[in-house]
Amino acid sequence: MVQLIDDDMLGQMAKVIADSFSEYPLIRAVIGEVHNLDEVMYQTSLLNLTEFIKHGDAHLLDGTPQGIVLGYHSKSVRPITRTVQTIRLFLLLRRLLSKEDFRTMWDNLKLYDKVMDLKWPYRHIKGDFYYVKVVAIDPAIRGSGAFRKLMSPVLDECDDRGLPIVLESHDERVAAIYSHYGFETVEVIEQDGLKVRQHCMIRRPPQDSAV
Repeated sequence: MVQLIDDDMLGQMAKVIADSFSEYPLIRAVIGEVHNLDEVMYQTSLLNLTEFIKHGDAHLLDGTPQGIVLGYHSKSVRPITRTVQTIRLFLLLRRLLSKEDFRTMWDNLKLYDKVMDLKWPYRHIKGDFYYVKVVAIDPAIRGSGAFRKLMSPVLDECDDRGLPIVLESHDERVAAIYSHYGFETVEVIEQDGLKVRQHCMIRRPPQDSAV
């Protein structure tokens, strides 16, 4: 983690993540149209961020919450950690959503389960890798070169360590952007009847030419 993050900074980061992902295709497909979407996005972002920082890395744009990369080393997060986080997220959503909205979300989760595969990197990489889970840019500075400035230190650090970087995207436009930074789509996971697809992408370090 690049710096100490206090509660105020944590809240600002959660707001940027919530704003960045409020229209993310998979999230909208699963959550649907809820009346308190902004609150749901903020509270779930805050929970995920709080849990994530305990086990992963937070890279900020010039030390500010205007740009955020959350990632972790493949050996640093155990399955039990993911399970506990999932349970906490489930309980939070149960509190934030109405009974009807929660049932709808639960049905959608089962429907979109196939395109939410978290095990795909192990089908393509033997050994260690760095998993980028969140890249969020404040909408106010998009198009200013902030994305490149935010991502470059992460890419350089992983190149220096000889680590492949993996990420997935359910947004066709965003997947195309990542391809300009050396990420290759190695698998596209889709299901008949669903518009949302999971692009599984890997950026290998320069000295690694393995497929």
